[in-house]
Amino acid sequence: MSRWRNAVRAELLRYRASTDRTRVTRQTLLRQSLDTLSERFPDATTPEQTLSRTLQELRDREEIAFADDGVYEIQELAPPFDAGETYTRARIHDHYGGKRQAGIAPSASYPFVFLFYGAGDGYGYEDGFDGDTFVYTGEGRTGDMELTHGNRAIRDHASDGRHLYLFEMADAGEVSFVGEYAYVDHFRQELPDATGDRRSALRFELEPVATDRDAEPTPDLGDEQLERLYEEATGSNGDDEGREQTRTTTTTYSRSAAVRSFIRAYADGVCEGCGEPAPFRDGDDEPYLEVHHLHRRADGGADDPSNVVALCPNCHRRRHYGRDGDSFNENLIAYAESRPF
Repeated sequence: MSRWRNAVRAELLRYRASTDRTRVTRQTLLRQSLDTLSERFPDATTPEQTLSRTLQELRDREEIAFADDGVYEIQELAPPFDAGETYTRARIHDHYGGKRQAGIAPSASYPFVFLFYGAGDGYGYEDGFDGDTFVYTGEGRTGDMELTHGNRAIRDHASDGRHLYLFEMADAGEVSFVGEYAYVDHFRQELPDATGDRRSALRFELEPVATDRDAEPTPDLGDEQLERLYEEATGSNGDDEGREQTRTTTTTYSRSAAVRSFIRAYADGVCEGCGEPAPFRDGDDEPYLEVHHLHRRADGGADDPSNVVALCPNCHRRRHYGRDGDSFNENLIAYAESRPF
């Protein structure tokens, strides 16, 4: 259902941008999008029913709401791509448009501006993170860069009603979705062009887009209970230097169990890496999230709430096996430092 969910998100975003309306009926969405969805999912035998189920799923995620008069209210939609997932670039353009070889690829059919990085370092492009800010080099192979075409699309995306979606180039025409970003500012920097000549390059400062779904979850627990869990998780953590480095001791086991219990309660069933609900419930009917140590225990990292996050299995594997695992962990550390404990 993830592919359908993302496809329907894109159609809702297109509808809102093209009509400047936030309310839509199922029948209106069917008239606009059924042909597109049927072409994208040719094996779907009942696309109308699948669309209805997907709308229900988006309601459960509180991205849309169902009004009493039979219409859907478009609220805070997530991007139509999953962070950390790999996509074939050609298919992105098949579905949504945009130039296939450009680093900046605005779509003419959807309110999307696609940004790709990782393949232009040989031409003086120096894209990368500065803390949470992503610094993206504008387009233009030779000569001074101008605020036209794709560069203007980045600067004016908010006033144009467009979303900036950032991808990292991978191998064999594949790209990894980093996330949705927003233009904050730009500056000029002297960098070499494709011929090696120095030129004035545009450098855009982009910040990750925070939605209500990214906000700190409010646990479905009383404050006193959450505070008790926190005290249990930290109460025996005053002296790590003399702590025996074994997982078989009662003290270490109890502390680890208390830390796990607290951070899962704090996350309240929502992955702290991607902001998505836990993918399933475990045998105790609890949302399944895995506890990740930001600084490894073997490297001296504390078994403390400040050093752990609750992650879905996908984000946990991304940290340990993903191509961007180290940078992802740095982002998790920055997030953890913003929590109130």
